[in-house]
Amino acid sequence: MKKVLKHLAIGVLLIGILCSCKGNSASKYELPKLSNDNELIIYDRMKMKLVAYNAESLTETYNDEANYYQYSFSPLSNIYTTGHSIDGHFKIISCDNSKSFRTIYEAEDNEAVFPLTSIDEKKGFFVFSTYKADGSEEYDKRYIAKVDYSSGKKQKLNKTEGLLISEGAYDIENHILYFTSYNEDMDDYTLYKLNYSDENSELDVCEQNLKSSNIYFDNGHLYLTDLNNIFCQDGSFSYAKGDNDFVNNGYLFTIYLGNDDVPVLDVVDISNKQVIKTISGIIDYKHDSDRIVAYTFDGIENIDIN
Repeated sequence: MKKVLKHLAIGVLLIGILCSCKGNSASKYELPKLSNDNELIIYDRMKMKLVAYNAESLTETYNDEANYYQYSFSPLSNIYTTGHSIDGHFKIISCDNSKSFRTIYEAEDNEAVFPLTSIDEKKGFFVFSTYKADGSEEYDKRYIAKVDYSSGKKQKLNKTEGLLISEGAYDIENHILYFTSYNEDMDDYTLYKLNYSDENSELDVCEQNLKSSNIYFDNGHLYLTDLNNIFCQDGSFSYAKGDNDFVNNGYLFTIYLGNDDVPVLDVVDISNKQVIKTISGIIDYKHDSDRIVAYTFDGIENIDIN
């Protein structure tokens, strides 16, 4: 997802969530529909909107309703949350085969939900927030929950309640959930970890006084960020930090605004800290072990990176 800080996305962007106008038409919360075989659903990572991308005309159509956004785990996932920052109407949805949507979970009227980190293709962790009638968040009720995508059932992680949860990462092999929490008084972040496989596990503090919330787990390493740096146990390096950063399979992907405010994707090989590919006009991309599929305003580009 676009790396808006979740303490802002939840605490500020969603102010007034309970002032929902029940008379609004359903179209206000509609997701894009495909009109022909040349179109597919992708995620415009700068707009924070799911769009119908036409591979022939190289155009995109989407719901341009103000304050209506979708939020993404990462380019590896087809799971999103969607909602209006004033009216609410939050849902967890799946975009199957880049063609259609399925609702997994529909939030309560006073509830907002954001992706935190994937577990696997069947479940993930989400941040849940509760709002008062005046639109202010009840911070002591914010928490993380695991949601099962087939049943829509959620399992609350009680030990996370009351923290200003921001970003998350998951070590699936060791069942460790990592997440950052914002500290309002100090304007910094604390990194926590929780052994999800052990219900008696305590919430542990790993790092304090972090200046950035973004964290990633890849190939057995936990990556932290600090302003324009990314670092792990093997060292650190500087990079052009963007709004949509992601680490996968030894590569750092970062999207930022280039010349004339055109969005640019840089692909960085973490092993040698070199930018191996720069793609201008990026809208969205998918990544597997050795290839990137880049959706741009100039077309679809298939790129081998090994």
